[in-house]
Amino acid sequence: SGDLYEQQFAWWRAAGWMRLVYWSLPLLNVAVPMLFLFRRFRTSLAALFIISILVNVGMWLERIFIVVGSTSHDFLPHNWGHYWPSWVEISITVGAFAWFFFLFLVFTKICPTVAISDVKEDLVRGDNPHHDLVDEAPIAQGREGAARIWAIYEHSEQLVEALKSVLKAGCGQAEVYSPRRLHETEAILGRGPSPVRYCTLAGALTGCIGGFSLAIYAASVNQIITGGKPAVSLIPFCVIGFEGTILLGTLGNFLGMLFNSRLGRVPVPEGYDPRLSRDRYGMLISCPAENVEKTRGILDATAAEKIHVVG
Repeated sequence: SGDLYEQQFAWWRAAGWMRLVYWSLPLLNVAVPMLFLFRRFRTSLAALFIISILVNVGMWLERIFIVVGSTSHDFLPHNWGHYWPSWVEISITVGAFAWFFFLFLVFTKICPTVAISDVKEDLVRGDNPHHDLVDEAPIAQGREGAARIWAIYEHSEQLVEALKSVLKAGCGQAEVYSPRRLHETEAILGRGPSPVRYCTLAGALTGCIGGFSLAIYAASVNQIITGGKPAVSLIPFCVIGFEGTILLGTLGNFLGMLFNSRLGRVPVPEGYDPRLSRDRYGMLISCPAENVEKTRGILDATAAEKIHVVG
């Protein structure tokens, strides 16, 4: 910007007693994350852990760089010197760590710390003798019109083969119920990627445009001149645009997830087996009443654990 203060401050940070912190920032915050460009590092658990620690160290050094550097070397030369935190600042920092770990431990005590889908997948792969089997419901005859047929399977492979057979025979429409995500059934049913990504994109674009618009409007109205730069400076405004992108992109993702998951709006279909949320796989087939026997014949050949018809 041509400002003498900014120039001497930059040289002091690069060559003064904070030079180690200064030169470590591009290494830890720029060079180290760029290792993710290589598949070898992205797929290595040890590399991911080490890089995450280094990035965290770099972020902490950045805060020290901003706070300590600005406090030790401000606009007035007679204030220049070395900075050392007081007992109040140290106490606040220790208290912040203690408060964070307290809330984190409360969270891990109440909420699961791993994805529930991973837990269910491990449950399916292992033996679980403690689940409660549902009593076999009496088979109801389909009424005139449409009928629905439930088929319960012990293994996902059996469900996939049964789904292929039912759709190939043109028996009717099928819906799959599973305790974990099954990519095979999504491909068979022609289900594409989640629409939540569009909500995330819309939120991110709105946040980016809104952040730049807010900064430009505020600078234009107030004519704030900083460091000799013009009031509307797009490069510094990238920070505000970036923060807006992250904020509204996250909110868009969250709202899109709530809307598409239909929480509280999807009634449990008649005949639903609670084991489908634990360790069994099910398929609900909607077909005309005249196709009930044909569909049951196909399902009988797929080694279904339980089959029953609901009107």
